Amino acid sequence: MNALTAVGFRFRGFTPEVLRDKTITLKYEPDNVYDPNAISVLADGVFVGHITKDTQYKAKPYMNHGSYYINLGQTYSASAILWIEYGGGDVSESEEEESEDEEESEESEITIDDVSYDDDTEEKSIVKAVNKLEINKTVE
Repeated sequence: MNALTAVGFRFRGFTPEVLRDKTITLKYEPDNVYDPNAISVLADGVFVGHITKDTQYKAKPYMNHGSYYINLGQTYSASAILWIEYGGGDVSESEEEESEDEEESEESEITIDDVSYDDDTEEKSIVKAVNKLEINKTVE
């Protein structure tokens, strides 16, 4: 299971609470002019946001597997934490190893509680916290 960060709700007239009690699905957006690797977030089939660039890689093995579950974690004023895990069907050994390798490479993990939030800078705060973690990992 991996944590994904979803953002962009306000640009579409929603809050992250739109995800509560809904079926959450992810969809590749290869024609997205800003990011050909973009992954959109849908609530009951309605486009409501995107997965952040820094957590897209975590979603890909699950999406490529074809069957996954997404649960809503914590919601904030402009973002949400989504938990993704494999669904039914067999998970190939390469998918399991890829997922394990990604998890093992993350020696330390930052939690969303480690970041202070401000409505105008929430997304930037998350990115700064993730970048700080990467810097700390390379220095140590």
